[in-house]
Amino acid sequence: MNQSQTLTSKNYYHNEFGEPIEDIGGFTRNEDFWDCECETDYIHHYSEEVCPRCHAEYTEMPNARELEVRVWRENRTPFMRS
Repeated sequence: MNQSQTLTSKNYYHNEFGEPIEDIGGFTRNEDFWDCECETDYIHHYSEEVCPRCHAEYTEMPNARELEVRVWRENRTPFMRS
């Protein structure tokens, strides 16, 4: 497998909560959550289709990073971008 195939190859698995995880070359995204454009509290479950603050729509935004979803889940507090 060459480098371009590695970067574009997608692998899928489920985390301990049964949520689908997309792994693209070690970069993981949780397909049950998405990020809006807010600076804080930007992780949303896909059942929330629009962010009430910035009005971003889930169909136009990326899946959330699995690590950030884990931190959000542990803290249950607004997550600030670094």
